[in-house]
Amino acid sequence: MTNFKNRVLWDPQIDAVDELYPVSNLNDVNEVLKKAGGRFGVCTRFGIGYCRSKANLAVSAREQLSLCSIHEFGDGKAIIWGTEMEDWHDHLFPPGERQVRAKSHLFTATIVQTGPMTFDVEYILQLEVGGMIPTWITTPITIDTLERLFCHARTCFDTDQVTNIDGNSNSA
Repeated sequence: MTNFKNRVLWDPQIDAVDELYPVSNLNDVNEVLKKAGGRFGVCTRFGIGYCRSKANLAVSAREQLSLCSIHEFGDGKAIIWGTEMEDWHDHLFPPGERQVRAKSHLFTATIVQTGPMTFDVEYILQLEVGGMIPTWITTPITIDTLERLFCHARTCFDTDQVTNIDGNSNSA
């Protein structure tokens, strides 16, 4: 889900996915989390990401700039979350022509292990597509994309191979 190679497998509208500003040393982030009593898990990835979608019949191309993180818990749970950067962060966009700004006010995927090779996922998305197009036109596109995400996830776990978040395969 976090790189172009993997996302293009389930999102036909995606045009670019980049991890622009990753935090390579997570020690400080995890020190802050420890002060909260450890209830936020261990941060294993944190940074600012960029994605751009292609135009389609209903919607012109869109782009997003998100602060994202992955937190893992010792009991087999994980939370992947992101929130849109504010307009005053626009200088962090990669060079190039700007597109209409879509905003994920919040997205989270909460993963709870339910057995040795099973898990439940709860996905929340609060999305503002941006532009002048009514929500009733864009909602079916969003729903279709999310259905493709979950169908793709099923194919990853219905085989003897498990695909990790970076798109690399490991034997199950």
